[in-house]
Amino acid sequence: TVSGLTPQRLERVLKSRLQRNYKDAGELEVTVALTNAAKPDVPEDDLKPKIFITGEVLRPGPYAIRQATTLVQALSLAGGLGPFAARGRIQVRRGTGANEQIFSFDYKSYESGGSPESNISLQAGDVIIVPERGFLE
Repeated sequence: TVSGLTPQRLERVLKSRLQRNYKDAGELEVTVALTNAAKPDVPEDDLKPKIFITGEVLRPGPYAIRQATTLVQALSLAGGLGPFAARGRIQVRRGTGANEQIFSFDYKSYESGGSPESNISLQAGDVIIVPERGFLE
């Protein structure tokens, strides 16, 4: 069984076990190469924490987050706001059911220098909703 061993570690194990059978041959040379690694049952991307961006952005969908990410950074990852985005009514929904929290974000206000505290840090599982603007917005 070699599960969990690196090729280099397996080389050392094989060399030490085979050397006693080849004492007269001198120093053994053993090479191990990995040709086809088994794929895990769960794709690696499914194990990474994600946020979800939907609505009027250029590239909606799930996004893996590997470091602290703010709402504005996430919108940038999604290609920015679409041409029909309701910039003053963006929401971040966190949690589910009775525990759901809703954070409102006014991109227009943030863009003009107001409300820097509304650019919250996101958490895994957050859903960002960018609605389409109404007829009179």
